[in-house]
Amino acid sequence: MTTDRKENHRFELLMYEREGEGKFKLMRAYTTLPQLQDAAEDITVYVQNVVDLFKHIYLEKKLEE
Repeated sequence: MTTDRKENHRFELLMYEREGEGKFKLMRAYTTLPQLQDAAEDITVYVQNVVDLFKHIYLEKKLEE
């Protein structure tokens, strides 16, 4: 994690991807706090929609009885 002069946070994710036997490639991804917050909001909406769908299916198929 790094910060700039305005105290904005920047996160760096490092990950190795296997390219073959004993061969790895370094992968880097960068994000900011607002991007993480947006992603969290999107995930929350998505999960709520899935829960609502499953609830509808359960009620329609009477799987709770």
